[in-house]
Parts: sequence; C-alpha cells; structure tokens
Amino acid sequence: MESTKDDDVDEPTKQQTEPSPPAGDQSIVGAADLLSGLCDDVLVHILGLAKDAKDAVRTGALSRRWRGLWRRVPALRFASRQGNAKGFMAFVDDTLALRARSGDGGLEQLEIRLNMRNAACRNERLVPPSIGAAERWIRYAVRHGVKSFQFELDLPKEDDEDEDEEAPVMVLDELPSSAKLEAMFLDLSYAWVSLPATVVFASLTDLKLEFMKVAGDNVLLLGRLVSSACCPNLRKLHMFSVTLAGPGQQKLLVEAGVLKELSLEEMDGMRSLELRAPSLRVLRIEDCDDLESLAASAPRLEKLSCRGNPLLIIDGDFPSVSLLKLDLKSHGHAYGDDKSHGIDIIKGKIPQLDHVRSLKAQISPTVNQNMHSFVGCVASLLTGTTFSNIRYLCLDFFIFYEIALCPGAVRKSNFICDHRKSHEISFIHLKEAEFRRVRGTDCELGFLQYVLS
Repeated sequence: MESTKDDDVDEPTKQQTEPSPPAGDQSIVGAADLLSGLCDDVLVHILGLAKDAKDAVRTGALSRRWRGLWRRVPALRFASRQGNAKGFMAFVDDTLALRARSGDGGLEQLEIRLNMRNAACRNERLVPPSIGAAERWIRYAVRHGVKSFQFELDLPKEDDEDEDEEAPVMVLDELPSSAKLEAMFLDLSYAWVSLPATVVFASLTDLKLEFMKVAGDNVLLLGRLVSSACCPNLRKLHMFSVTLAGPGQQKLLVEAGVLKELSLEEMDGMRSLELRAPSLRVLRIEDCDDLESLAASAPRLEKLSCRGNPLLIIDGDFPSVSLLKLDLKSHGHAYGDDKSHGIDIIKGKIPQLDHVRSLKAQISPTVNQNMHSFVGCVASLLTGTTFSNIRYLCLDFFIFYEIALCPGAVRKSNFICDHRKSHEISFIHLKEAEFRRVRGTDCELGFLQYVLS
C-alpha cells in the first residue's frame, strides 16, 4: 500500500468511525470532489472556521486528500457538552499531542471550554482530573507559542462537593515564559491557584482573570503577574471575582508601565489597592465590597469609575481626569452614650480635582434617612476646594421606589442636617446649574437659592 506523510501520525482514535457518503448519492460525491480540488491553503482556511475541533478532525475521514490538514489550521476550539467529560479530556490531550508532533506550523489561537457541572462528573470524581487537565492545557498554550489562549472551566458548586473533600489546587507555579503569547483569558471556576514567581510573558497585551482564588504569598505573586515584571507590554487588564484570601489586610500592588485600561470587579478580600501606572487612561472599580483605600499614581488617567464602593477613600494626583463616576455615602452612625448621630464620611475620600469643569451627582437616601439631610450630602461633597473650578453642576435627588411608597419611614432620622455649612462651598466659576427630581423641602429650597445667588 502506498505510504504518505499523513499516515505517519494517527488521527484521534474516536474520529476514525465516520461513515463515507453513500455510493449512489452523486450530489454528495460531486461536492466532495470539487472541494478536494482546492489547494491546501484554501482547505486549511475552511477548516479554521470550524467552531469545534472535532468537526475539523473528522474531515480526515472524508478522503486521503483531507487527512492531516486539520493539523495546519491556525485556530483550534474545544467545547465539552453534557456528554463524557473523561472522553473529552482525552480527546483534547490526544489532539494537542498530535498537533505538537506534526510540526505543521504554529497554533495561533486555542480555546477550551470544560463543563463539569453534571451528576456524572461528580459521581466519577472527575474534578481533580479536570484541574490536572487545565494545568496541562495552560502549559501547552504557553510552551507551544500560542498567541491567543482562552480557557473556561465550570466546576460543580462547592456545596455539591463532599464537605470532607479538600478543594483542589491548580498548580501553575512552573509555567514557562513565552515571547509569543499576546492575549490570555482564564476562567477557573473559583479554583485555588498557585501562581508562578519568575515567569515572563514578554508580548502579552491583554489579560483577563476570572473566578479564581489566591492566598498567602500568591497574593503578592498575583500583583507580579499583572505588573511589568511579568508582562512588560500589558495594555488591558480585567479581573472579575478574584478572591484574595488570607490573614490580615490584603493589598494588591499593580506596577504597570504601559497599562492603559484596568477593570476590577467583585474582588473579594482586597482591602487596599495601590496603582503605579503612568500610562493608565481608564480605571474601573465595581462592587469591591472590601476595598477601603485606593492609592494611585496615574497622571494620564482620563476616566475614573468607582461604583458600589461607597466607603472607598481615594488618594492620588489625577490631573487628567475628565470623567468621574463615584458612589459615595455622605453620612454614617457614630455611637456614644447610647445615642446615635450623623457623621460626615465623605470628607477626605476624594482627591483634589481642580481641573474638573463638569460635575453630575445623584443623591439618594437610605430607607432610614431624612429628606432633610439631602443638603448635608451635597455639602459634604462640595465643601472645600475639591471641585473648585466646576462650570456645570447637575444634582439629581433620586428617591428609591420603596422609599417613595413609605413616606413615614424617611421622616425617622438620626442624621444631622448640616446645610448651614453651605457657606463653605465655593461656586465662583459656576455658569450653569441643573436640579432634577427636587422634592420641595425647605432645606432643598434654601440650598438652591444659595447656589443660584
């Protein structure tokens, strides 16, 4: 029998049982003949469009003309379904091994989605093997020069696991460095992760980390991973639902010389954040409930958004900020002598922003807050020189729907209204003022008259 190069490397075993087109179906045979007449580059391009690597590999069963062409496609995508997870992991391992041995060109894009959320996976104790598979695939992508790597792991919920079973740790501390990786997205389904201490991704520009847990020294290693020491060319960084666990105050330090966009969402356990990012343009922090302080050196920052962090203290020099979005809580409770009274907790939380010309603020009460204290909220925000050069001021007195339905609740207040401090507010450059959803209280009327005068 005639031997060819394609015969030297076997296809994944499961893919050799595809049926041939019926001999009597001339339309199918004709179509296959037409495609087989195309040059290899065109066929490889067609195979690269496959949404699942299984479809690309199966083409080897069509004819000898197609066999082995899948090993030259620039992108492979694997997606497990509700079937045999063990078989899926074996198929991915075999396919990647064949691709590595073939030597038919580098793989530019690799996507793997492993879904372990079904009863069979739990019953067969496949969670630890899936963690091991994830480690292998991540190392493969880095070692073999993949340019874009995306991995999503969906493990069973913690309460679905046996309570006496220890949570597995994904060990990535021996990852090799890469000079080709440009984009990486890891969704690790709240797995504990051990991070590398010396790895360097010289060409990585876009990094997304989601649903992972780090503790102890790995918190420091996470800071290194997202900083210039590891990624000297990182431009975009997004972290979502990353838990920093361990005793004491967990601090994340990011030192990134060329980073332009940073997004942090639901970062549990992060008490403080320090940024040294001279090229940063956009900073978005959302629903980081444990975050108490932000210290930033970002002279080129243009857009700053901190939502869902009402007690956050911001410290830094922001001479270029043109868009500011903040959720601030103006008053809290201090307890003494069995009495509670309102205390101002905005002062000192916002850095000097003399360059800001336009300010929009939405003022919202809590259920127990008196409408009388609205002016106190505004005074806390505007008192002093924080926004001393604003030309346009918009205040939106927003009332939650449930508060509007319970007018008696908002009259019960222990807050002190400090509208008499309004004389400390400076509006010497104000040209235009807009007030939305005003309720008509005497305090609001007095404050509006003061602003307009």
